[in-house]
Amino acid sequence: MKTGQTRIFTVFIKRTVLFLAVLAAVNAATYAATNYLALRGPMAIGYVPEIEVPLTSVFQGYPEYVSSVLRGDLGTVGGVGNRLFASRAEMAPYIAGALGKSMILLVLSLGLAAIVGASMGLLSVNPKTRRPNPLALFLSIAGFSMPGFYLGIMILMIMLTTAIQGQRWTFLPVSGYGLDAHLILPVLTLAVRPTAEMARLTAELLSEELGKDYVRAARAKGLPWRLVIVKHAFRNIAATFVTAIGNSLSYLLGSLVIIERVFRWPGLGMALLDSVSLQSYGGTVLNPLLIATLATTGALLYLIIDLFTTLTSRALDPRLGRARA
Repeated sequence: MKTGQTRIFTVFIKRTVLFLAVLAAVNAATYAATNYLALRGPMAIGYVPEIEVPLTSVFQGYPEYVSSVLRGDLGTVGGVGNRLFASRAEMAPYIAGALGKSMILLVLSLGLAAIVGASMGLLSVNPKTRRPNPLALFLSIAGFSMPGFYLGIMILMIMLTTAIQGQRWTFLPVSGYGLDAHLILPVLTLAVRPTAEMARLTAELLSEELGKDYVRAARAKGLPWRLVIVKHAFRNIAATFVTAIGNSLSYLLGSLVIIERVFRWPGLGMALLDSVSLQSYGGTVLNPLLIATLATTGALLYLIIDLFTTLTSRALDPRLGRARA
């Protein structure tokens, strides 16, 4: 019989091998697709050149790119006529900076969603009926159903239309980067849906746990409801809650492209969107190296999130590992 630690280590090794294969596939596919468009010639609004590109040409320069990446050299981006950069810049520091800015939004949004969502879920369960409050359930479903980009645009409209006396400012910054009030709107926008999902999940799982025998036994011993819920019931749903956190983080990662664009936050999503839109519609040539590296970085972050969620949930509840062994 394998121990819990051995199972976790086995999962880690298998996922690592799978990650390398997935990252290689994402990198190669993104490079090939982008290089195919680049070889067709500069594109502008309403114009796509009709140029035949041999299939063997889509990986032109890819071996050299892979070789330089393995040496730790990602190359440079930018140049004359590129609105992203006034001059050529090293790609590695640029991507690292964008990734760091995105991580700030991800960590703050997820932390807010986990704390508020768990608290709302705990408070919405009625100890007497052992059922979630209907109003709380309705609010959580409404929040889960609202797309992040729609909420972000609505917040911008409200902020701009309520500006004092037509001044060109609002009481909160609506765009730009800063570790201050600039964080409030994008973090709140990203956190709404995960908060609602975690609140709904917590309430539903707790309502099931409160009807089990161990809860009745704890209550028969005279333990208060608060202690029973927090110390006993919530502990048994912790693994599922961690899985929900991982799923929410994956959702947040996918939402970065739009949310960072709406609030002009210079993160990974903004970099990817700018590299595609400005180069495609500005009449300049696509940069397959930059786009492939950005897409691979996003895929790596997603896979790390998935691995962390899997290992943590199995550590909290070993039954998950035995069920899939």
